[in-house]
Amino acid sequence: MVLPGLCLWGCIFLGNGCSTGTIQTHETQVPTRPLPPTMETGVPEGQVLDQSTTPTPSAPEVRRSPEVTLSSIPSPNQMVSSLESLLPANFKATTEEALEGLLARLDEEDPGTMDGPLAVAMMQEAGLLDRSISPHRFWLLNAVRDWQILEVFFPHEGYFWMEKRGVLGQINLMDFPFFPGDLVYLIPPKEDYIGKYLLITRVDRQGRVFTITNQYLPSRKTFIVDEFLVYDPEQREKGLIGSSGVFGGYQGLILWRKRPPVDLSTVGGRLDRTLDRGGIWNVMIKKSGGEVIYSRSADETVHPASTIKIAIGLLVMKSAEIEGMSPDHFLQRAPPNAGRTYAQLLRAMLVVSEETATDLLTQDLKRRMGEDGIRKVLDEWGAPNTSVEPRRTTVREITRLLEGLQTKTLVGPEASDILIHFMAEMTENDRIRLWKLAPMLPEGTLLYNKRGSMTGPVIVADAGVLVLPNGEAYVLTFIGRSDAWTTFEELDAILGDAVMEWYRTDMLKEPLN
Repeated sequence: MVLPGLCLWGCIFLGNGCSTGTIQTHETQVPTRPLPPTMETGVPEGQVLDQSTTPTPSAPEVRRSPEVTLSSIPSPNQMVSSLESLLPANFKATTEEALEGLLARLDEEDPGTMDGPLAVAMMQEAGLLDRSISPHRFWLLNAVRDWQILEVFFPHEGYFWMEKRGVLGQINLMDFPFFPGDLVYLIPPKEDYIGKYLLITRVDRQGRVFTITNQYLPSRKTFIVDEFLVYDPEQREKGLIGSSGVFGGYQGLILWRKRPPVDLSTVGGRLDRTLDRGGIWNVMIKKSGGEVIYSRSADETVHPASTIKIAIGLLVMKSAEIEGMSPDHFLQRAPPNAGRTYAQLLRAMLVVSEETATDLLTQDLKRRMGEDGIRKVLDEWGAPNTSVEPRRTTVREITRLLEGLQTKTLVGPEASDILIHFMAEMTENDRIRLWKLAPMLPEGTLLYNKRGSMTGPVIVADAGVLVLPNGEAYVLTFIGRSDAWTTFEELDAILGDAVMEWYRTDMLKEPLN
């Protein structure tokens, strides 16, 4: 590989001046990635971007769409405007030494297909990735097909995984903010092609996103390593993934972002480490009548799967109170043409999780209370984001409903006890999720809950109340959704492990380390 003129690495990472040369390589063929006919850098071909006209701020301002919330795209705790702040001190000697040391590691890479190794080597120099990983492992690595290999390099507990599908030059990326240090894989238009790896190295005041990568220069019939504009939110045709860009026709992107360090000396840190293994989680753990112990995206409105049946059960018993019927008398009655009593339907919904029984009770509620009446009661209970049709709620509101059930403040004591009795009934599946606690619980402990499961979309949920022999009660609400890489079985295991982690560290007071 011929490298006259060591330049651009130091220009971006070290703030030194650039020489007039560029890093060039010999011409090559790339059979697995189609060579683009043109190149969009945001500047004339071969010209270095003027650093003085695009100053790097201490906190980049990235415009975001206020209408869209993506819980799968968290922002890092500390934004950095340049990877320079992450580089070790001994890497900042001179521009030439910095580039020489980096490119020496990549001397055997093909200039046309070195984007993966180059991006990874830069991550390692910035302290964002384990240096024991060979950058060559990313040579022609298909991130869509071989994502399980990438899970070894970027474990979920250490890196955020994000995905955005759609033609890059056409989709709106305003709600998908980029930060320096993000590794991006551009998904090619055909499955048998290999995509393009980019490391985001800079975001300026205007929210423009830049990378240092290899790119084919048609006018010189060679490849160069240079800084390129990736995306400009104000001029969406510009940049490598703009509508007029080299990769504007690619079919989406996958992004990895290093997570901030987790403090394992706290209960929250231990739970974060467990939940970070995969999936998108909404969680609340609260002592009944006391403080919130742990909260994660607790106010996001989500599909709760069958945990919504807690709200339906409470509404059914509330409807009897509104009509002035005692619980015993009400439960012996039956909805029109249901063929079963209210008691039988409630048990089928809360114990067996039968959908037919749930639908019969829901329709009966709408007939007897009306949709406005249902809304009024839920609002009075402090659940304004909870709805039965469609099934929507937040984990904070499910927690609030369960706490009201435990304290018997939403419906009367007798009605509350009936619902608790149903939810405490053991079934053959009561060895998973919250019930993984069973072998650890002292004699006399009460656990009542409602699980929820869906396979399309994949949702794993459990919500319940743990009542200790001394009368202390804890409300636990977990709703997990699959991301593109986490299976139903993995979500199920993560939920159970998180509950165990909480109980060991917060209740049994096992040492935190």
